[in-house]
Amino acid sequence: MRTLKILVVDDDLSMRRILEIILETFGYDVFTASNGPEALEIYEGSLEIEMNIDLLITDRQMPGMLGEELIRRIKMLNSNIKAIFMSADDDALVIRVGKAAGADAILHKPFNPTSLVGIIEKLFPS
Repeated sequence: MRTLKILVVDDDLSMRRILEIILETFGYDVFTASNGPEALEIYEGSLEIEMNIDLLITDRQMPGMLGEELIRRIKMLNSNIKAIFMSADDDALVIRVGKAAGADAILHKPFNPTSLVGIIEKLFPS
């Protein structure tokens, strides 16, 4: 089975780095972006070289483009990509907004690495 390719998007450098370390420890290939426009550029470039990013993990609150808009725009390019919507806000609105945008799962910050990997394993069963 090929290694999952994951695009992590968060404007917080330390959060991107933490996610990158966790995901690489579990054997995933990780690409990072600090905002929505940068993530779109990386994703569109991946399509051109047939790199096939499998999963988008995005924060909700970012300057320039909210996470829900990023999910919608990437799902327009590839409706099969899976998306995890992260937010520090743990309320019904965040869940509704994420699901309406096309998120396959919601991850509330702070989270533990096991819960993140559990979500990924549910989205990509072996």
